[in-house]
Amino acid sequence: MKKVISLLVMVVLFSLSACMKFELPQEKTTTEQSSKDTNNGNKTDKNDKDKPEEQAKPDPEEEQYGTGVLLTPQEDYVKIPLASLPVRGEKHLPSSFKLPFPDWAPQQGQIGSCMAHSLTSLIMYSVNFKLRKIDYQNRDFYPSPSFIYNIGKAPGDCDAGMYVKDGLELVVKTGVPPLKIMPYRYECSIKPSADAYRWASKTKMKRFARLPLDATKIKEAIHNDYPVLCVVDIGRNFRKVFNKGQGAIWSPQGEKLTQAYHALLLIGYKSGSPGYFVAYNSWGNNKGADGSGTLRISEEMLEAAFIKECYVIQPFDTYQPLTDEDEDQEDASEPQKIEVSKPELNFSATIGQRVKQILEVELVSGDDTPLSLNLSDPSNFGVKDKEINLFKGIKKIIEVWYTPKTPASHVATLTLAKSGFTYKVRLYGEAKEPEPEHDDIVIDTQSIDFGIIQLQQGSSVIKKSFRVTNNNNQADAILMFSTNTDAYTVSPERVTIAPGNTQTITVQLNVRGEGYYKGNIRLQSTRGYEEKVQLLAQVVEQRRNDDRDDRDQRDNRRDQDDRDRRQDQPQYRIEVVPVSTVKSGECEGLNKVTFTGKITGEDSTVEQAANGDIILGIRVKKVGGGSYMRSGRFFVKFNSFCNLPTDLKGIAYDAGIYEITTSIRLSSSEIGKVIYLQTNADKRPDDSEGERNYCAIRVVRN
Repeated sequence: MKKVISLLVMVVLFSLSACMKFELPQEKTTTEQSSKDTNNGNKTDKNDKDKPEEQAKPDPEEEQYGTGVLLTPQEDYVKIPLASLPVRGEKHLPSSFKLPFPDWAPQQGQIGSCMAHSLTSLIMYSVNFKLRKIDYQNRDFYPSPSFIYNIGKAPGDCDAGMYVKDGLELVVKTGVPPLKIMPYRYECSIKPSADAYRWASKTKMKRFARLPLDATKIKEAIHNDYPVLCVVDIGRNFRKVFNKGQGAIWSPQGEKLTQAYHALLLIGYKSGSPGYFVAYNSWGNNKGADGSGTLRISEEMLEAAFIKECYVIQPFDTYQPLTDEDEDQEDASEPQKIEVSKPELNFSATIGQRVKQILEVELVSGDDTPLSLNLSDPSNFGVKDKEINLFKGIKKIIEVWYTPKTPASHVATLTLAKSGFTYKVRLYGEAKEPEPEHDDIVIDTQSIDFGIIQLQQGSSVIKKSFRVTNNNNQADAILMFSTNTDAYTVSPERVTIAPGNTQTITVQLNVRGEGYYKGNIRLQSTRGYEEKVQLLAQVVEQRRNDDRDDRDQRDNRRDQDDRDRRQDQPQYRIEVVPVSTVKSGECEGLNKVTFTGKITGEDSTVEQAANGDIILGIRVKKVGGGSYMRSGRFFVKFNSFCNLPTDLKGIAYDAGIYEITTSIRLSSSEIGKVIYLQTNADKRPDDSEGERNYCAIRVVRN
């Protein structure tokens, strides 16, 4: 059969937020196929719903469409050869022209497979329709987008998309099987079977090239029987124009670039004013121009830089039938050679953090092959896939991550293996405790009162001190001190306090005259901690001896009255009560172990009211410091852990706080009884129970 004219493919990329549940035109399955179900997913079962009429019709106003093209890096794009096409000029072209594509369009669904659909639509026309003379209605032989996308997609979820160059290289080197061998599915994990690869070899393309972004050259390609595959920035109005249907043209007016890309085929054009291209889309029927799933794109979108890349592709030169008969091997297989980019990977992370690196693997020579990935330490290291498929000349990326569970050095081996080939990559990980988000600082006073100071001859210097403790057990605390008045000075002005250590800070009062000396010391840490210590002093003139004696006598009488008053009142203190873990099932409604040892109420306070009742000021914080990572509710329980008080059903608290505070009134009969303090974190997003922690205290007499 005579050589067929080379075929142009143009890929237009666009990306939108969500996808309507579309799929390919209706796929057929044989009785044999429908009766089997294999792990490769190439067979159907009774639960599959592949036909459009079996799906609920979505509301047109709610339609969302999938995209998924990744823009080719400029350094790779310029290396692709330019297409060599006949150039005669636009005056030799008809004013309008359209290739005989079918009146239906494929449906890609919610995954980012638009590039795969554009390629298969191109092959459908250029190979099946033009060369093999297969009617459009025979959809068993429509090329499989799942084969192209599941092999060539970028790392990530099914909406990760794929690079144009990867898809083009795949159909040149490997080919693509028909739908009856690998049906299209709305997922990306299904791996092609050996039978799919055999059928794919019957439809290998010859070569591909890039097409200049020029309206006349694109029209010439289409008129010479070449669909043009393009990558486009869909902007913010592309979807609206597509939904309007017949007569609507996507133009630069009111449009804005979004860096969201989509792939489609240019299969026709109309010159004049307005001039536009006809684009064959992968968003199904009933929309677009003439209700066939096509879209009209203004020529001006080239000048406005919405069309980013264009390609042409040339099919095989001679007719190749699609049959079940095995073909003779033309050439002996070449020896297999696999190259791996790195012999080892080095990681550094904090506990619970995930860090990622990549390996590049390439099949330099030999037949396409699967490659298994095995880890010696899957608890600290991980890989995205357990198996990848290698294709000659195409580099595959392997994502390797390190998520340490303990602060230690970890060593593991990643083994890449196939029959006759084994390559080991050493993995080294160094894990450490995470730095705290906030400091845990304790000051032994909130105010410093220098008292009444008699003014001496000239100025005088008086000093006092306070202590600052770093209660964090993981990291140093770096603190800065400053005063808001020159009447006081603080020393040192900057300190580094090691975990668990205490630093003495000196405050100096500079007396220069009679009056009140008010001010404060501001404490700040490098991790956001901030506190103030109030300062007060009164300076008076030196008194006569008799005045001083009278004042001293009044002070002594007042002090004795205070002592007598305190002796008449009972004194109380907070006592921490050791408790054991309450297991699941001991209390009605508990479905998760409740832990002890993680919170404390030892900083709570107790005062006696005028009527004799006890006011308990509850202050609960995490042992060792740190904030509450999840919101939740706080409960106060008396005597029995399982009982709730009638007045306190749970106090809500927010994530990020460092302590929970409240107050309750106790009667004299409740002195010495156990009081349980419980924090109950809210449910997780997966609806599992949040963590429960508790401790116990009681109020006792001194």
